[in-house]
Amino acid sequence: MAAQDLTARLQKAVLGQYTISRELGGGGMSRVYRATDDLHGRDVVLKILPPDLAAGVSVARFKREIDVAARLQHPHIVPLLATGYADGLPWFAMPYLGGASLRERIGAGHNMPVADAIHTLREMASALAYSHGKGVVHRDIKPENVLFSGDVAMIADFGVAKALIDAGGAQGDGTAQKLTTKRIALGTPQYMSPEQASGDPLVDTRADIYAWGVVAYELLSGTAPFEGRSLVAQMAAHAREVPEALSARNPTLPIELTALIMQCLEKLPEHRPQRAEHLVAILDGVLVRSVQETGAMPVIAEPMAQAYSSRSGLFSTRFFSVAGVLLIVMVVLAVMRVFR
Repeated sequence: MAAQDLTARLQKAVLGQYTISRELGGGGMSRVYRATDDLHGRDVVLKILPPDLAAGVSVARFKREIDVAARLQHPHIVPLLATGYADGLPWFAMPYLGGASLRERIGAGHNMPVADAIHTLREMASALAYSHGKGVVHRDIKPENVLFSGDVAMIADFGVAKALIDAGGAQGDGTAQKLTTKRIALGTPQYMSPEQASGDPLVDTRADIYAWGVVAYELLSGTAPFEGRSLVAQMAAHAREVPEALSARNPTLPIELTALIMQCLEKLPEHRPQRAEHLVAILDGVLVRSVQETGAMPVIAEPMAQAYSSRSGLFSTRFFSVAGVLLIVMVVLAVMRVFR
């Protein structure tokens, strides 16, 4: 289908709700548009699944999965504002954040400052801990799906990959395989766990933890573990090869941080951290130890809670601290002052 035809099809479906202004790049499995919410005057992003991938997807099962994802409310998760169908093609509405993606921020071959990377990774881990607690596995964690609102990282497309694959698998006509093949063509295997790349139907939250580890490795070393190889070779390496130690690529990193990331990259799910809360706890420990060593209060970058209401159209922003971490930091600083 021509680009103009798909755009016209989507605009017809959302007429009276949204007005499409232009198509954006980097949509992965979907086509992405910037649009305006006609009722509330806010900027949004519309994503629509193209016909070649939408064919054969079970509408009922797809809606069931998306409804679960739409109920996620967390400061580091980009919320789903609305969903619908344009002549059978699923579409989604999300907030337009205006910031760059993590991919755009790091660029090719450029690692982030360690402090910034730790804050971003903690925000991602916090989002995963919350979604996993709600029974939602992302299945497509990668820098392109991490967006920024100011300096706050937010993970997009929660539940979308699972909804598409599960809804396609319900058809029994090869749609799920088609979706998997499309993702491989787009380069997602660079962040796929071994069990996910092999098509294991029992993929669980530990696949997200593996992908988080790959992103962390890339942020702190400048390149993903097996970058530079063909997609097929990368998939094979993720299944069989131990990546070069992160401590060898960046010797300045705290030992507990590199150990955590390398554990996330274990081939067997049972050898990885079993819960994303563990990632948050280790990163908090790294921050606290940095206070002990430098005496400087780290900035905990979890200040934004965003709530979009499809009924009221309100976009509320609340600024808050990560109380537990800051309490520990304050205690450490107080102890340091006493013993000076």
